[in-house]
Amino acid sequence: MTINTAFQANDILLCTLLLANQEPFKAYVEVLRVDPIHNLQHTFRLHGRFIRMSAQEREFLVRTILHLQREHLSKHYSA
Repeated sequence: MTINTAFQANDILLCTLLLANQEPFKAYVEVLRVDPIHNLQHTFRLHGRFIRMSAQEREFLVRTILHLQREHLSKHYSA
């Protein structure tokens, strides 16, 4: 994620993901690290992992990401 707050490692964030054609999806993310983006002042790249997800939430997120990846690959790399 790209953020404008320098969170600390191990912080827990409640994020709302706005997925195409879906209701907003809320998920907890544990901050692994935050790196500054050098050409943008007060902008950081957050590296994290999803936590506290039910198996159903995890499966939904995996299906959604795979669908988005397929669309991207089809749009940009198909002959």
